[in-house]
Order: sequence, then C-alpha cells, then structure tokens
Amino acid sequence: MTSGGAFSSRTVLWLIGIGFLAFGGALALILFGESLGGLRSPGANSYSYSALGHRAFVQTLRALDIPVVVSRARSGEKAGESALLVVAEPNREMMGREELVEMLWVPQLLLVLPKWQGQPHPLNPQWMGSVDLLPASEVATVLKAVVHAELVRPTGEVSWRPGRFRATPTLSRPQLIRSPLLRPIVAAEEGMLVAELTRQRGRVWILADPDLIANHGLGKGRNAALAMSMIETLRPSGGAVVVDESSHGLSRPPSLWRVFFEFPFVVATLHAALALAVLMWSATSRFGAPAASERALGAGKAILIDNAASLLLHGGHGKEILGRYVRVTLAEVAHRLQLPRGLEESDVAVRLDRIAAARGREPRLGDLNRRVQSLVFGQGAGERALLQAARDVFVWKGEMLHGPGGDTNPR
Repeated sequence: MTSGGAFSSRTVLWLIGIGFLAFGGALALILFGESLGGLRSPGANSYSYSALGHRAFVQTLRALDIPVVVSRARSGEKAGESALLVVAEPNREMMGREELVEMLWVPQLLLVLPKWQGQPHPLNPQWMGSVDLLPASEVATVLKAVVHAELVRPTGEVSWRPGRFRATPTLSRPQLIRSPLLRPIVAAEEGMLVAELTRQRGRVWILADPDLIANHGLGKGRNAALAMSMIETLRPSGGAVVVDESSHGLSRPPSLWRVFFEFPFVVATLHAALALAVLMWSATSRFGAPAASERALGAGKAILIDNAASLLLHGGHGKEILGRYVRVTLAEVAHRLQLPRGLEESDVAVRLDRIAAARGREPRLGDLNRRVQSLVFGQGAGERALLQAARDVFVWKGEMLHGPGGDTNPR
C-alpha cells in the first residue's frame, strides 16, 4: 500500500473496472433481460416450445421465405394495409383493451380462437404439465369481439367437406363455429373450422381450432399444408405476416435506449463508444496542450491538388493526362445531356456542337479538340499550354452544362 492513499493504483484500477462491468451488466439486463434469458412462457405464443405454443408455425413460415414479424407492441400499425395480422389465442383479459380492439379492425386479419388452458410443468417451465379445455363461455368472449357465432365441440367423428384447399385437417377433438354471417372456408356438417367475415375495410378469417397451428398439431396429417395455404390466401401479395404477442401479455414498449443497441444502430453506437474511448485515452496520455509543430506540407484541398499536379507534370505525363481528361469530360457532358450511348467521339463532338449552336452559342468543341490533339501529339508543348488547354475544356464543360455565367470556376 502506498503512503499517499488507502489503495494502491492497481487496486483502484481493478475497482474501476469491476464497477464498469457491473454497470454494463445492469444496463444489459434492463434493456435486454428477456432477450438474453429467453422468454419462459409455455402458453399459446410464438416463443413457446410447449405443445400449445406456436413456435413451429412461425418457424415454418420463415422456412418458406414468408416474411414474419413477431410484434410485441403496436401490431395493428405494423400490419397496416399491406400485411396480414395474426392474433392467435388472445387472453380473455385483453379483450376489452383498446389496443386489441384496434387490431381486430385491420384490413387483413386472422383470428385464432383459444381452446386450452394449462399449468406449466414443475420441472421445466417451458413445457405444459397439464391442460384442460377452456370453458366454452370464455372462448365465446373472444369470438363475439368479431362476430356473433355459436361455438360447437363435436364428440364424434367429423367428416370434412371438400373446400377450396386440397388439404383436410387432422384434429382429434375439433372446435368449430356456426353463424349465418360467416362464409365457410373449411367446414363439416357440424360447423366451420375456418370461416370468413367480409367487412368494408377488408376481411377477417376465423380459425376456430388452434390445434391446426399449435406445436403438437402442425405436423399431423396435412395440417401444415392447410395452415400455409390459409396464410398465403390471406396474405397480400408480397406482404409480411405480423404475429401479435401483445395480446398474450408479452408487450414490450418501444425503447430508444434499446434501439441504440440493436442492429443496425448498434454500429453507430460502437463507433461513438470507440471514439469516446480514443478521446479519453489521448487525453490521459499527456498533461496540458501539445506543443505546436510546423507543418511539413500546407493543409487544404487546393494545396493537395497543386502538389499532385506538380508531381504528374514533373513526371512528364501532362499530355496523357490532358488526353484522358478530354475524353472523360466529353463522356460526362454527353451523359448529362442524354446523348445516345455507343457513339464515336467524333459523332459526340458533332452533336455537342449542334447543341451549342441551337442554344445560340458558338460551337467551339471542334477547335478545342484540334488544339488538344496538336498538343498531345505535337512536340515541344509546355506545361503552361497544357494547363491552359485543360482550363479551356473545363470552362467549355461548365458552359454546356450550366449556361453562360454558370459554374465555370475551376477547382
């Protein structure tokens, strides 16, 4: 321990480092606690691995290159006019909330009715330990938010009618609905599994039995084919599928701080942090202002250009540079004036002179070309003559593109 303080310099650095790590860990937990630890909900949502979850449904959509957005806030706004909103098995407690009511009025909506209730497994919170049928009255609460219909749970075997999809469902205990206001899409004598409600601002499809898209039922028979056909029929051409999770109590309000640490904004955040670290490091490497030193070369673009030009001219490449500069300038002016592609340089020169004459100005490109050719292929051309020719070509370019008095000041 040093005589000047309670801790040594090394101990102070360790304490500062531990403090920064603790602060960073706390910030990460506040912003990304759920993302880092993973959601542990075993219920009917797209994060769930349990039999009642919809994770397999979402993953199948993505495997088919269907764009999917799992939304935990403002799902109706995200869907808008150009996407399909899937509200699957919303909680009964959410039915009266304004956000869910607004979602049920989007132009393209797939509402999946709830069916099961259960308790998580005591040894694995991602699984269901026990499940039971929801009371029909609670399912009806969700259904009547969209349409007045009767819930039917047949006890015997169901014979499905041929529908618009070639695939037929495989459901052991189907849950169906009846209503004269609905048009059957997939149905049996006992009721409708998939029904359509047409409204002024679009259409709503109701999937009466969630087992069709649940993890435990999606892989049975032709259920997956039927579910994907249903999504493709409802989804606007090229549109995304927005799967709402706020109706399951999994809302996550938008956070500006969280956005700073999400791609692509995290790149800018890292750059700012690196710049700050470099600034702090440079500030601690000395005390006071640095001693002024004379510049070996002057600063500024003009000096840089003059130096580069002097080196090129000193190397004896002035003629080649002038010839290339004329060709590049002609190509740029021809492109800006929308001349046809593929023309010979002579044809480009003739057309540009015609354009100059049509504007009431002297067509002097031919004279400039002849002058440049004599300098490039002649003998004894000095640096001043080459620079003056390049300046005249630049002035001609400015006049052709901007008119008399335009941007002809060489840079």
